[in-house]
Amino acid sequence: MLQNRLQQLATNDEGFCFDPRTGETYQLNETAQVVLTELKKGRTEAEVASLLVSGFGISHQEAETDTQEFLQLLKMNGIA
Repeated sequence: MLQNRLQQLATNDEGFCFDPRTGETYQLNETAQVVLTELKKGRTEAEVASLLVSGFGISHQEAETDTQEFLQLLKMNGIA
């Protein structure tokens, strides 16, 4: 179900995110934009973390933490 809810989110290049089911809007930072975009493509948490490592030059541990924290925020907001 995560994939279905994620697909419903509308986003733009400036980090604006809109949930049409609830009317809520969110502002995403650059990392969150990448995570959300890649999750919407169906990538796994591990794949997303690897992309963060290569794209932002951060450690694998930091990338995993960032990905997990963003997924937790999605859950807290009823998206995941």
